[in-house]
Amino acid sequence: MADPCLFHATLFSAAASIDILMGRKATAVTLYHQTSTIGMLSERLNQEFPLLTYGTLGSVLPLIFYNMLLSTPKPLIDEMGPLIGVIKMYVLPSYITLSQSAAYRGYRTMLSYSCVFDTPPVWDCLHAEFGRSNSILRSLVSSSTFCIGGLLFEKETIESVLDVYEAFSKLDQLSNASAATITTQLVQAITPTNDNLSYSEESKDLSMDNASRMNACCRLSCLIFWELLQCRSQTMTNILIINERAKLLKESMAKISYSFWIRKAPEAFTWITFTGAAGCIDANDRGTFIHRASTILTAVDNENLTLMTQGWKYFCLLRRISGLCRSSADSIYGVD
Repeated sequence: MADPCLFHATLFSAAASIDILMGRKATAVTLYHQTSTIGMLSERLNQEFPLLTYGTLGSVLPLIFYNMLLSTPKPLIDEMGPLIGVIKMYVLPSYITLSQSAAYRGYRTMLSYSCVFDTPPVWDCLHAEFGRSNSILRSLVSSSTFCIGGLLFEKETIESVLDVYEAFSKLDQLSNASAATITTQLVQAITPTNDNLSYSEESKDLSMDNASRMNACCRLSCLIFWELLQCRSQTMTNILIINERAKLLKESMAKISYSFWIRKAPEAFTWITFTGAAGCIDANDRGTFIHRASTILTAVDNENLTLMTQGWKYFCLLRRISGLCRSSADSIYGVD
């Protein structure tokens, strides 16, 4: 690899990914390549005429992505400001020297950043053509309906997802509503269908195959969804229960092979992942969900990042409705 900065950034990505998968702190190897990348980037960006090349962008993206998964949020947001500025500069429509695929890698990184830190994207990278907040649920319903042989999704799963889709479709207009309006609309429009939704233990059955585990994850996601809709009227104890369900969901998803998600259920994977992330209190827990999402969606998503963006829009509205989004003025925590 000719570019030494990109070389160290690539090895940092690999080492950091292994650290995350192993559930450990950054190793000496990870820190070495991270420090080397930062040093070389500083030299490039502190020149009178910053060296803005594909290699520079390719080095910035993993630094932002893995640093936000390995570090604490508040100091990191300030530290990453200059790096975010580089991405923003690269994806401007007038910057014609950058390939579209590289620009969308920038979008993916910033959408991930937004989910982990509960913040809006640093610039408007979303457009009307990406659809509504319920688009990922509509995609999931379509994929479950037209599944070959109808063997992948169980009847109970489809019915539970349809209930969620119907309910969430009524809430699409609440993205900019006040807390009082949200509370009123939830009371008037939502009647949670909690019958037969106690699925928190079934995915621990070691004899289950990938399809059965996926169905269990779908039903657990439905349960988390309904509980998130009721967050504003719940105690912190109830919110912690949702957080524990999200952790159980994360463990259950990890028992399903990546190839299964990629080949057979990318829409289900996207919806389950962003539902789980929405139920997490801690940024590091959300980061684990988003890291897995980026790994799989990179393999299946199109150049417009349709699945990633649909998942992000769903996540944002669900967090907003639940009151868990810390950056929102009407957060149940108050703004940090």
